[in-house]
Amino acid sequence: MMRHRRRQKVLQATVRAERRDADSLAQVFDTTWHMAYRGILPAAAFEDLPPECAPEHWRRQLYHVPPQHLILAAVDEDDDPVGLAAAGPDRFGGQDWAELYALYVMPGYQRLGLGRRLLSEAFRLMYETGFEAGIVWTLTEAASRGFYERLGGAAQHRRESVEWGHDVAQTGYVWPDLGARFAAAAPAEAAR
Repeated sequence: MMRHRRRQKVLQATVRAERRDADSLAQVFDTTWHMAYRGILPAAAFEDLPPECAPEHWRRQLYHVPPQHLILAAVDEDDDPVGLAAAGPDRFGGQDWAELYALYVMPGYQRLGLGRRLLSEAFRLMYETGFEAGIVWTLTEAASRGFYERLGGAAQHRRESVEWGHDVAQTGYVWPDLGARFAAAAPAEAAR
């Protein structure tokens, strides 16, 4: 079980994901998903949790990462995952864009640059696989919108759906030129 320490040598975190990380990635997702969306999503959303809250989801994903997809973990000084990013081809816009599907960092490790490192590394790697542009979808009411704006994402798309019997609005933040923004980013430490 992951221990929660605040701000201990976290800025030296490596970025990687391994099969043994499945339990910790599920914990990161579950904890941060609840914190990010409680008060925004209806109560029913927390009764029927997304599959990413379960370790089995991450075991399957890490066992076979499909082509043009990636999973990254930011780990602390004890090699425990404290953040995650998952990316692949755009699922909604019909564009030949990379999409950052998930970006979550545990409380106590936020505002230390880990989210920025995960996003930058994910988009850098997606650029290297041939994607020119990238998008992140986030709930329009979520606090994460400011984070994406500070990192150069432009709110260019909006979509609405009915989830759990309620209208849910999402905003798509776009980086039109991943090469210009992320190709020069220093690669994170290599996986072991």
